[in-house]
Amino acid sequence: MSMLDLTEKEFEKIVEIMYKATGVFLRSTKKNLIINRLRTRLADLKLNSFSAYIALLEKNSTDEINIFINQITTNETYFFRHALQFNFLHDVILPDLKEKYTHQSIRIWSAACSSGEEPYSIAILCKEFLKNNINISNDYIPNIEIIGSDINSEVIVEAMEAHYGEKSLRETPESIIAKYFIEKKIPIHKSSKPQNTASSINSINPISIRYYLNSEIKKSVKFIAHNLLNEFAQKSFDVIFLRNVLIYFDSYSKKRVLSNLYAKINNGGYLILGLSEGLNDTDLKFKFIHSGIYKKE
Repeated sequence: MSMLDLTEKEFEKIVEIMYKATGVFLRSTKKNLIINRLRTRLADLKLNSFSAYIALLEKNSTDEINIFINQITTNETYFFRHALQFNFLHDVILPDLKEKYTHQSIRIWSAACSSGEEPYSIAILCKEFLKNNINISNDYIPNIEIIGSDINSEVIVEAMEAHYGEKSLRETPESIIAKYFIEKKIPIHKSSKPQNTASSINSINPISIRYYLNSEIKKSVKFIAHNLLNEFAQKSFDVIFLRNVLIYFDSYSKKRVLSNLYAKINNGGYLILGLSEGLNDTDLKFKFIHSGIYKKE
């Protein structure tokens, strides 16, 4: 057996450490994913076994625990994911909150924002709504505060950089891309074996297409690293997005996270979950509105 194989006992210990740190329960189906993701970290640390890495984690080094979380967490997202919910935000929620524009800010929290596609989608949608419904200039979004948070500090950095590949924009209308992104062709520099002159002449440098977000939209979102098991040190919100996250929590952690969020939603505010997620096993006072959309009573 290779020293870089993960025994069941070691896997159970990693599950325990991840659960204690984040509330996320890693199922046995994730074992191979964990092996693949942590082997790189073991190599970086020049460790020859998972047991040695577990011993390092058990020393409770905050820096290493954060790196561990970053390695394990999955971040699959793209702009305007689940368009039905974004349409509902534009057509129902924002008009419902419209009266507040003149005297206080509308606050929206993307509570597991990954690399930023969700909160930036919200910012674009809000700007489009305000342009069409309120007499404002084209380059200003008044009285709307948008915050994105994630436990993974690495994706927070990506979000703040605000440039994306074509995959992140696969559901984004061409008109929105043209209006809010600048397309750039970036040469891909690959390390390769030396080529002879003839093959070098005939070779073509591969190109990566990157889309850089409009600076006004980029500036309209604030990003914060945050663990959902903890209380969020921010003022209350009118809308909270927490989509496709609760599925990774067990019942106890789910209730703890939702209680934290409930305390941060203004009365009459909205909680938006994933389409397949619900609040059936909680006693929080939310009213079901639409697929994955709830209103605090």
